[in-house]
Amino acid sequence: MALLVVGFGLGLHGAWIPLKAELAQWLLRDAWAAARAGAVAPKPWPWADTFPVARIEMARLDVNQIVLAGDDGRTLAFGPGWAPASSAPGQGGHSVISGHRDTHFAWLQGLRRGDVLRVEDRHGVRGYRVSETRVVDSRDTRIVLDAAGEQLTLVTCWPFDAWQAGGPERYVVTAVPIGTDSSGTDRIAAADDKAEYNETDEIRADVSETGDRPALVARSAQHRVQRATSARMRAITSW
Repeated sequence: MALLVVGFGLGLHGAWIPLKAELAQWLLRDAWAAARAGAVAPKPWPWADTFPVARIEMARLDVNQIVLAGDDGRTLAFGPGWAPASSAPGQGGHSVISGHRDTHFAWLQGLRRGDVLRVEDRHGVRGYRVSETRVVDSRDTRIVLDAAGEQLTLVTCWPFDAWQAGGPERYVVTAVPIGTDSSGTDRIAAADDKAEYNETDEIRADVSETGDRPALVARSAQHRVQRATSARMRAITSW
C-alpha cells in the first residue's frame, strides 16, 4: 500500500511539472505585452525574481514561448532562460538561451538544419536560421558566452528521453542571423509575420481610447496583470 501511495505521488508530481510549465507561459504573455508597451522589467507576478526579455517562435513546430532573464533552476521551471553573461536576445552578438529537455525545450529535438527561428525583443523581430545541431559533454566542452560574431545558441540536456535529469551531455542548437533588407526590416519578419497572438493590441487600444501616454498605460497594464495572476501563481509556484 505504501508503495502504491508513493507511486501515485510520483506520478502526480511528474504530471504537474509540464502542466506548471505550460501555465507559467500562459501567464507570462501578459507581462511580455507590458514590456513591449514600454514597461521596464515587468514582473509576471509580484514576488517573481525574473522578468520576460524576449519571445521565441518556430512556426513549423508551433512554438511560441516567452524567454526569461536568468538561467538558474527556479527560472527554468517557468520558461526558457537567457544567460545574462551573453548578449540579450535579438540585440546582436552571441545570445545563449537554455531550457529543460522535458518541458519548454523538448521541441529542440524536432529542429532541422535550415529551420527558421524568430526572436522578438522589445524593439522588433530578428530572424535566425539553424546552422548546426550537436551533442556535447559539459565536462569537457564549454559554451563561450561572449563569443565573437552574431549567433543564437539554444541549449538543453541530452538525451531527451533520459529517465534521470542532471546528466553531463547537452544538446546544442546553433542559429545564424538571416539579416535585414534594404529598409532595415528583418527579412524573416517581412516573410513570415504570422504570430499566433499579439498581446500588445489591447494595450494599444487602451492608448487610443484614453489618450494616456504609453508608459502610463504600460504600468497600468502591468498592475492589472499582477493583480489578476497573483492568486493563481501562488498556487503554481508553491510546488
